[in-house]
Amino acid sequence: MKRYLFLFSSVVAFCLCACDNSVPDYGADEAPVFRIVKDTLRLSVGEASHLSLSVPLSEVEWASSADSVASVDWRGVVTAKSEGAAVVTASRLSVHTGLNQAPASLFTDSCFVFVRGE
Repeated sequence: MKRYLFLFSSVVAFCLCACDNSVPDYGADEAPVFRIVKDTLRLSVGEASHLSLSVPLSEVEWASSADSVASVDWRGVVTAKSEGAAVVTASRLSVHTGLNQAPASLFTDSCFVFVRGE
């Protein structure tokens, strides 16, 4: 009987250790970096280019400082509309649920977009 109790306890302990679904608590040096892969984008009027992030994330909001020069859609596709310059920004609000983590963090990064005339 003691052998079965020991075996049962070992299996339960293994399952509890192996089935850890907790959110990782990254230290300052271990956290994934949220950034746009390109710092600068040069396009001609009418061209489009996709900006990607260094970490695949959902719920990212994209914005352009000058929609008349370069617009950006929800996927990060930048479309050049007229000659000039704009700053495209990606941002994400991260809400943490862990006990040792801050309640919320705002991650942002920007890319300078230069559009040349036709």
